[in-house]
Amino acid sequence: MSVGVSEMPPWGVVEWLITGIATVFASAIAFVWRLAQRITVFETDLEAQGRICEAGAQATDAALIKLAERLQQLHDDQFKLRETIGALPTRSELRDAEDRILEQLAEVVRRLDRSLERRD
Repeated sequence: MSVGVSEMPPWGVVEWLITGIATVFASAIAFVWRLAQRITVFETDLEAQGRICEAGAQATDAALIKLAERLQQLHDDQFKLRETIGALPTRSELRDAEDRILEQLAEVVRRLDRSLERRD
């Protein structure tokens, strides 16, 4: 006995529809599940990237603070150097001191010559 098309039980179409709807529903659930897993991985990676960026920002802030301190130290050293240079004698003062020393040496030599002439 063969079953013809007209003898198809009416539940066959309903079973086919239920199977189709269940398949679409299961596929949608699987899609949402995979999407949720990808979002979780994405959030984890984003948090890790955020921590890396925060660590980089903190390192940059620390470097900027060190740079500012070093710049302030250089600034202070520059003004100390200017004060030190300002306290040094100028060329004209050195020439005057040289002239005074030469005059004093010449006077010492004259006195020495006179004292040696007296001994003779």
